[in-house]
Amino acid sequence: MNKLKLLNAGVITLFIAAVAAAGTVIAAEHPLKSSTDDKDYRYFELDNSLRVLIVSDPESDRAGASLDVHVGNGSDPEGWQGLAHFLEHMLFLGTGKYPEAGEYQKYINAHGGSNNAYTSFDHTNYFFSINPAQLEPALDRFSRFFIDPTFDAVYVDRERAVVHSEYQARRKDEGRRIWAASKALVNPEHPSSRFAVGSLETLRDRDEASVREKLIEFYNEYYSANLMTLAVVGQASLDDLEAMVREKFSDISNKDTPQPTFTQSYIDSSSGPVLLQIEPEQKVQRLVYQFPIPSTESQYRSKPVSYLSSLIGHEGPGSLLDQLKKRGIADGLSAGLGFMDNVHGSFQISIALTDKGIGKVNEISRLVFENLDLIRNHGVEKWRFEEDRKLSELAFQFAEEVDAGRLAQSLSSRMHRYDPVDVLRGPYLLEEFGEQQIRDILKLLTADQVRITLVAPLPELDAEVEPFYEVRYAVEPIDAERINQWSEAKWTVDSELALPEPNIFVPERTELQADLNKGDAKPRRLTDSVPEDVQAFHKTDQSFKAPRAGVFFSIQSPAASSSAENLVMSELFVRLVNDQLNASVYPAYLAGLSFELYRHQRGYTVRIQGYEDKQSVLLEKILGALSEPALKPERLEIIKQELAREWRNVSKQSPSRQTIHEMYRLLIHPYWSEDERLAELDGVTVAKLSDFVREFHRKVAIQMLFHGDISRSRAAEFASLVIDAFPQAELIANVEQNAIRNIGSGNTLVRTMDIDHSDSALAVYFQGQNRSLEERARMALLIQMLESPYYFNLRTTERVGYLVYATSLNVNRIPGLLLSVQSPSHSPQDIDELNELFLQAVNGLSEFNDAEKFESIRDGLVERLSSKDKQLSDRTRRYWREIDLDEFSFDSRDQLIGAIESLTLDDMKSYFRQRILDSPASLIVQSPADGTAKVSEDDAIELKSFDAVREVLDRFFPVAS
Repeated sequence: MNKLKLLNAGVITLFIAAVAAAGTVIAAEHPLKSSTDDKDYRYFELDNSLRVLIVSDPESDRAGASLDVHVGNGSDPEGWQGLAHFLEHMLFLGTGKYPEAGEYQKYINAHGGSNNAYTSFDHTNYFFSINPAQLEPALDRFSRFFIDPTFDAVYVDRERAVVHSEYQARRKDEGRRIWAASKALVNPEHPSSRFAVGSLETLRDRDEASVREKLIEFYNEYYSANLMTLAVVGQASLDDLEAMVREKFSDISNKDTPQPTFTQSYIDSSSGPVLLQIEPEQKVQRLVYQFPIPSTESQYRSKPVSYLSSLIGHEGPGSLLDQLKKRGIADGLSAGLGFMDNVHGSFQISIALTDKGIGKVNEISRLVFENLDLIRNHGVEKWRFEEDRKLSELAFQFAEEVDAGRLAQSLSSRMHRYDPVDVLRGPYLLEEFGEQQIRDILKLLTADQVRITLVAPLPELDAEVEPFYEVRYAVEPIDAERINQWSEAKWTVDSELALPEPNIFVPERTELQADLNKGDAKPRRLTDSVPEDVQAFHKTDQSFKAPRAGVFFSIQSPAASSSAENLVMSELFVRLVNDQLNASVYPAYLAGLSFELYRHQRGYTVRIQGYEDKQSVLLEKILGALSEPALKPERLEIIKQELAREWRNVSKQSPSRQTIHEMYRLLIHPYWSEDERLAELDGVTVAKLSDFVREFHRKVAIQMLFHGDISRSRAAEFASLVIDAFPQAELIANVEQNAIRNIGSGNTLVRTMDIDHSDSALAVYFQGQNRSLEERARMALLIQMLESPYYFNLRTTERVGYLVYATSLNVNRIPGLLLSVQSPSHSPQDIDELNELFLQAVNGLSEFNDAEKFESIRDGLVERLSSKDKQLSDRTRRYWREIDLDEFSFDSRDQLIGAIESLTLDDMKSYFRQRILDSPASLIVQSPADGTAKVSEDDAIELKSFDAVREVLDRFFPVAS
């Protein structure tokens, strides 16, 4: 499905006000908000030219802030690739007022918050969220990043190693590899053509300057208040929030640094149309068409690129993707911006190829340019714009809430792109039909301007190697004859390509339903006309002030995954139904009505969310496909190819991901490995799959939930539709979930994996004793106490690697602690020894000795777990999890919070000693970089093949009841 949203909006009531600031009256354009938005906003500018947007939301249970510096890796000094990214890392490691490295992160984490940052081509964004009562002290720590960072020489050396580790850890990441090789099409004079992450080599000290000197020089030049925007969200009043901001951020220096502007063309125009071929390591097959266009950043009121993206990326009947799929040569397509700064950009069409499609570049290209000709001559129409505008008006009017930190992050970035009055509605705004703007872009989407990238195994040709990610690629000109053929590809009336029809899913009812019974505090079971064995629940909920609802149902069968073959056929069935439905339900997605159909261990689940008005139309289409699937041999073969690629690619993922995935393989019973699934895949035919689908639906358990702006009678109608779709089914009460193995029997299992990667990895799992509320509470709080010190100790102090986590691994409600590290410098045995040293020293940490700090951490976890549902879909999913776990009181979260609140520091010291220090059992998965290192564990059972693992698992690690 094309994930590019239609970012449009209509006219909402506007207001412009004046605010008093520090005794001076400053005219300010306050952001225009929707009629359903209860938050208050104020925009102002400090004396140092820092632009600020504050948001007062007394009902929010979170606070947050984000500062965006309008400079990124595009401004890296020549020869110092990755410096902007390295600087982003360094600001977390001590300031003049708060010199302790990591103090900021510890404070945020201890008070139920989270924090992060990112560096892009022309932005560096820092953000956090936290409990509202701690916003002011958090802002004090945060602001010092931009006032008095220390750039401590000790941490410069250490963090440079971490940046290098980040680069090393992602060298096998296929997205990064393809992106690195794609720079062969970028103008070498444009800064985006350069490596941007940083490494020990690019950030090494030089005779002319040390990297610390270059960091300070870069910071002093670009970290100027006039290039910064700040957004702060909190419970306090606007006046109080403004006072906080003025006190904390007025000391940021303003150097009046000009905004970096890159006038060089983005795409290399020295050559004509070329074909770039890239060889992936994973089984990735993609064809990308790229065209240079001028920047359209200033055209946000008309969004001509979005208009074209929606037409080219449409997936309905007659669309480009629909025709490619009918030919069996593609199974996915997206269209939109590839790159954009304030001068230049690129438009691209990306097509996911089938095996057959790899050799059909010429045929695909003719269809692409025929489709562009159709749009050029018949697709630029006012009614399409008006339909988009209506949907965008609805999207803005009923925009869903997000976490305070995410909101601040989004707003600080938007403030560089939109006028202050449009910061909220800018991404949705569609005010003008920019017909000429659309046609101007279409003039540039021609065969003689195209650059094509083919990602697929390279034939025997003279390939070059990209130096940082070692990707093989080749560039060759496209001959003039082909360009002429593509230029002459014209749409005719007998073509199978067609433009989208008016969208039947555009909602007509856009108001909340009146007179709905809102008396139920939690979902209540539907009993009228619903069989006793069917679990169907309903709850009216209009608290989010939008005419939306969620309709969820799960069809579970004992046949779903009782064998590797059945698991494979379950997956194929679900994917074929999704494939069958895609063209007909894609317009629903555009109209704000989302649909998911996915397989799980007990069967499959359907989720419909969005405007309630046309949900019945969508539901009937979905049920029709599920009850009478169109199992076509040609589509089955393509889906089988797609699945085979995915399962084979699992072994190409990063070591940390593979070791954690292996944990699930070892813990869940039964679990069918990717190799076992692949062994069954070839033998599946349409006839065999048809028999399986009938067997699957012969005996089923059904769970349903109807939640939101939906009446009980409507829910009962929908429930009957679902049940009636399977008239031959015998209804049963439930299907058992897969079990989990009990590793608490005194043995340690060490699983050694042979992963082709220069990094090693180690994952260690400690399992909780049972599913009890008390056990889940203790493990959750223990992880909260360990997370920050473990990260800082192994990543920053010991410089083990970039990917370092102490986190939860909960399987079927059995809680667990996972320690996961991926390292370019340390063997699994080294990491294991550091883990042991850390765990032995835990009792000396302040988290385990300072009662006040412990209470702060515990309260922070409670507040995080207590956070209000931001969106209707959040609450629907929470109710759905409760139904899946048979928690029909719908209060398991409250029960868990109560159990955590009752825990004391002595409780946690005792629990840590019992479950971690003194536990004789753990599960270890390791991947040595050289294939030889091993973890030394007394009485450990070490296994190197999954087949050998199965036998030992059955002998020593019984299935938990």
